[in-house]
Amino acid sequence: MVSKTVIVGILLMNSILRTVMMQPNHEVNNPFEPGFRLEEVLIYCGVMTLVFYTNSKCYQFGVVAEDGSVERREEIYYTAGGAREAAKNWIALKNFENNG
Repeated sequence: MVSKTVIVGILLMNSILRTVMMQPNHEVNNPFEPGFRLEEVLIYCGVMTLVFYTNSKCYQFGVVAEDGSVERREEIYYTAGGAREAAKNWIALKNFENNG
């Protein structure tokens, strides 16, 4: 039996991947194109984070907050670790702004 948490997580990941793919000019990165890879999915301070790679933009991250809002960051990083650390810093800053 699959737990409710796993099902919700899968549904969220599907939603996140669709949202994370959206470019500001409304072009969509095709997750099946050569060069696209989902590198990491992590939860940090209650925020789900996806680190992904594309040939054209190296590593980037997108986040899903506890309230379900999704934000894709446009900054480019040259390593998955760099994108992960930037995501953690961004989340910590947002939490400080919201609680401070």
